[in-house]
Amino acid sequence: CEGVNAQGRIVSHQECLPQELPNNLPATILLHSDDVSLLPVNVPEQKNKKFGEALAYATEPLVLGDIEALFLSAPGQLRNRGEGNWRTVACVERLRIRSILVAASGMGLDVRKVSCEPLMFDIRGRDVWLIDTGAGAWVCSSIDPPWLLGADELNQGASRLTWWLSQNRPEDTGPLLLISRTPSMRSQWESATGRSVEVLGRAAMVPALDS
Repeated sequence: CEGVNAQGRIVSHQECLPQELPNNLPATILLHSDDVSLLPVNVPEQKNKKFGEALAYATEPLVLGDIEALFLSAPGQLRNRGEGNWRTVACVERLRIRSILVAASGMGLDVRKVSCEPLMFDIRGRDVWLIDTGAGAWVCSSIDPPWLLGADELNQGASRLTWWLSQNRPEDTGPLLLISRTPSMRSQWESATGRSVEVLGRAAMVPALDS
């Protein structure tokens, strides 16, 4: 659990059970990567209710199952993907959202927002950065929606990340930026990727403009 002020700065960090938090605490719940799909979608420019219809229509060919069973949001604009209104679209099963909200209400939490970590925060002046989750890392950029690199992939040499960088950032040979509470992770990432790695704390992140 992190306490965040109005400017997005982390003012406290603690590990505790949700039911141990103060009652009626305004909260944002961050979804586990298994509970959300993040897709690049070129959404027609629409406003109000028509935007929701256009979003569902543009997203439907990219998902399995019934589009009506999913909650869709388009919080992040992909600035460097090309022509059109390319956005990161988050897809979550409506039943999953309801179960989370019911559980949170039972714990006395006042849930204001449900999202996932890489959609909530940004790094100014960087095109690519990694957010350590403990079980892997979110790979974030202005080109593609965030995607998760699992800890097992890192142990095997992070080949998927290396390929992705070669396709999207072929001329970028500078250090990778890793957001982590564990500075010692630098050596593991450098060994896996063959790149130099810069590690910054979570205080380096700021609220995303499109979140």
